[in-house]
Amino acid sequence: MHLLMWKPAMGWRDFLDELVIVVVGVLIALWVGKLSSSIDWQSRDSQTRDALSAELSDALTNLDTRQALAPCMDRRLDAIADVLGHARSSGRLAALPDLPASPGANWENGAWQVMVDSETASNLNVKQLNSLSLVYSNIARLQGRNDREREAWARLATISGPARPIGAEELSDLRTALNVARDMEGRIEIAAAWMPAMIRQSGLHVVLSAAQKRQIDEARRNFCSGWPIRG
Repeated sequence: MHLLMWKPAMGWRDFLDELVIVVVGVLIALWVGKLSSSIDWQSRDSQTRDALSAELSDALTNLDTRQALAPCMDRRLDAIADVLGHARSSGRLAALPDLPASPGANWENGAWQVMVDSETASNLNVKQLNSLSLVYSNIARLQGRNDREREAWARLATISGPARPIGAEELSDLRTALNVARDMEGRIEIAAAWMPAMIRQSGLHVVLSAAQKRQIDEARRNFCSGWPIRG
């Protein structure tokens, strides 16, 4: 029995030359695809880190703003307490100018959510991922506290206007709002004291721009003037 051995029509040398060309072509295509995927991954990772840095820079601005406003916040709440104390004794609210709004801020977490929902989170080491997770969990708490603070200050703003009588029920409601405002202010101030260090240790490049520093100074000037502040 004779075994039939296949033989390329072009000859073995030419066949092997063609095979080498095909194999090399496939390998090059695979390498180019992998390189393109790596470049795309690095680009998306860089964009995500830049977005996180910008988001945390805004958070740092909010925290530094609250530290700058803390003395004025304390004095303003003391002034409101005095107003309510006099109203309780006299049964009337004195004429007062408009009470400035709470210096509440928006605490964004969109870039963090995008990173968590995408594959780029795997590019971070465990320590950095845990650090950022802790930062953003506190940012979520701050947003909730800011929302409660805004509601309390909106209620306190009703003391502004011409002199008028005030009943016991309204006065009790205002004192409750004052207590909530004090509580939220204290909690936010505590976070403002220690969170900046945590943000700066997150492994991302987080710095305040000149515009953000001006924003903090402007917020302090605006909030610390224009309404009676005791002392």
